[in-house]
Amino acid sequence: MSRSRALLASIVAVVALLAPGLAQAKWMKAETERFVVYSNGDEWTLREYAVKLEDFETLLRMFFALKPEGAPPRKFEIYLVSNTDELRRVAPRASESLAGFYTASPNAIFAVAIRARGDGDEDDTIFHEYAHHFMMQYLAGSYPGWLVEGFAEYYMTARLKPGSFEIGTFNSGRAYTLLNGPWTPTEVVLTRRTSDLRRDQVFGYYAQSWLMTHYMLADPARRQQLFAYVRLVAQGKESAAAWVEATGESIEAFDARLKVYMRKGIPSVRFKRTAYTPAPVTITVLPPSADDLLLESLRATLGGFRKPDEPPETDDEDEEGPKAGGKRAGRDADAAAYEKERLAFIDRVRTRAAKYPTDGLAQRTLARVELEGGDKAAGVAILDRLIAADAQDAEALRLKAEVVLADAYDAETYDARRALLNEAGRLFLKANRIQPNEYRTLFGYAISRQGERDYPNDNVLDVFDSAVALAPQVDDIRIAAARAFMRRKLYSEAVPLLLPVANDPHGGPGSEIARVMLKEIEAERAKGA
Repeated sequence: MSRSRALLASIVAVVALLAPGLAQAKWMKAETERFVVYSNGDEWTLREYAVKLEDFETLLRMFFALKPEGAPPRKFEIYLVSNTDELRRVAPRASESLAGFYTASPNAIFAVAIRARGDGDEDDTIFHEYAHHFMMQYLAGSYPGWLVEGFAEYYMTARLKPGSFEIGTFNSGRAYTLLNGPWTPTEVVLTRRTSDLRRDQVFGYYAQSWLMTHYMLADPARRQQLFAYVRLVAQGKESAAAWVEATGESIEAFDARLKVYMRKGIPSVRFKRTAYTPAPVTITVLPPSADDLLLESLRATLGGFRKPDEPPETDDEDEEGPKAGGKRAGRDADAAAYEKERLAFIDRVRTRAAKYPTDGLAQRTLARVELEGGDKAAGVAILDRLIAADAQDAEALRLKAEVVLADAYDAETYDARRALLNEAGRLFLKANRIQPNEYRTLFGYAISRQGERDYPNDNVLDVFDSAVALAPQVDDIRIAAARAFMRRKLYSEAVPLLLPVANDPHGGPGSEIARVMLKEIEAERAKGA
């Protein structure tokens, strides 16, 4: 080949790599011992990110004296996207400021984040969310809400290098809040959840949770006070009173010392690493269907495309005048916009999946979308085709079992319901034999046993235990398992399942349910005393 032709070939190759929709747009999967990371960026960045996650896991294990262990039953999945537009393919209402999010539900556990933007805090979002995930997986307990957030805020700023770990550095946004924002009283931080705060207090809550955690961990004596405080809270003592007892000083005095600590300059600590070897990473290029539908498959697990229920009536429905009419018009406009976007999503998935009639990712995504928000019969037919083509398709079997389970609860007679529950259980068992240790399958099977005369028998309780162990981050599983144990009056087993949910710093329906259930247990125990 002549020199000019060689040069031309090189230019063409470079252009191909840079052209949108070609080589750089291909989705790849990086797999390590504990993580699966997906990205449509370059391979080097993906590999580096996967190694960094393994390093972060090592750091957390080191600080909590957890022994190294082999691959977990479930690896944590992270999806790296290029920009907000791609993030909105998963979460359509994501704001411009959102850098990523984490979800843990009966349908899926994963995180999505925009790749590094060079602002110095680019790893903080994923490290924050993984710290929550890690805490629930290995350190679950009755922690107060501020410490749950403080833990994640403290470790998310870790700076990892081949020769060192650095702990205690600050996030620029949190530092700005502490220096320029209003101070949220420490008593409020100790006793409230973010859902209970005014909007102007939320940023201060996160920043001060980080500052309090940093301060208490920075000194051995204060660290022991923090541990004593956690033990008191776990025993049922009110947070503010437990704090005063553990620290031996008033909250006002602590508040003043905390401000002094902040003004003096917050120290970080660096630890050397010897004989460092990067974690091994396996890179796989995903099929073309991933470019079209991988992010849509995530949205499908979130259920954000279902047809909305009728909006509830409000007190102003019958009012007359511009104010009431304006509210109704606003709700109607929102509903119309939602419906337009929902139908567009379903149509987009149908069009893209049609390009890949034999591809598992495409067809399972289409099946879920049809089942949740489109044509249910079409969704069932897709699953039947997938199972007929591959009897070992565990995911298709599980999805079919979930359809049958939902049908059981809509059955009009006891016999019909019982038959459908048994069929769902059979499908869940078959999926479990093919793919053991899948929390969604175990949870579905346990739920399918409801209605049996001996429910929950010992086997069902064991299955619930396994599902919680595999996915302790999922509130719905903890709550369902706790209900099963309560039905057998096994309150000592139910309480630890509920406490992490009840103490969720974000509050929410699951937290409220867990707190009600804990009161029920307390009342039942009082009766037997």
